[in-house]
Amino acid sequence: LATAKGLARFDGHRFELFSGATHPELRGGAFFAIRETPDKDLWFGGDHGLFRRRDGHFERFTTADGLPDNSVRGLFLTNDGALVVSTRAGLAFVREGKITPAEGALARIEGYIRSYTESADGSIWISGSALWRVVGARMERVSDQFDMQSDALTGSVFGPDGSLWIGSSRGIYRISPDDTVTNLGVNQGLMNLRVTDLRFDRHGHLWIGTLGGLYRLFGDKIRAVDSRELAVATATSQLFEGRDGGLGVASGGGRFR
Repeated sequence: LATAKGLARFDGHRFELFSGATHPELRGGAFFAIRETPDKDLWFGGDHGLFRRRDGHFERFTTADGLPDNSVRGLFLTNDGALVVSTRAGLAFVREGKITPAEGALARIEGYIRSYTESADGSIWISGSALWRVVGARMERVSDQFDMQSDALTGSVFGPDGSLWIGSSRGIYRISPDDTVTNLGVNQGLMNLRVTDLRFDRHGHLWIGTLGGLYRLFGDKIRAVDSRELAVATATSQLFEGRDGGLGVASGGGRFR
């Protein structure tokens, strides 16, 4: 878990805290993002740089290693397994331990981003203060044409049919492969429109995290997950899938699976 005071790991029985007090290389600020790369390295982003945990040791990366800025708020993966690092001054990529700043159209995206998603055809969708589509050297701000300019855009994910699903402060947008846009909200059963994260499980089911709890899409209807089934009745901040296919939920009431 990434927290304001350090990192925490749950081994099934208890939490172990990793902080500046136990690991001097972690001193100096809060953590905001965690991502595991295909080589099983764990990466963490925080106020004071990018960190890698390998073989029980932490290694810190900063602007001296190629980061655009030392404040890291988001970590994502490309289709080929490279790590995407979102910093206050733009994007960077990590391949085989080497950090390179974003180039071309991606270098023109400023500030933190909330999601980075690559489609099967190679186009890149990025959400932050707006929604961008990057195809080769061309970057298009598509949130304007889709009337999303007043929204706070959060997570995004591609569905089994190739549609892009995007969370926002006004519910969920679904952009189909032919660029048809559908908005899902209260009429479909999503009673809290402040979507924080979206995740398809390996069975093709869409799970929806919101500030009011966890939801799931059934056909064309959205249903809340009963808090008696899963102890998540408060804000859900992040959804993730374990190696065994189980769904993990980080919420205001803790972390559940």
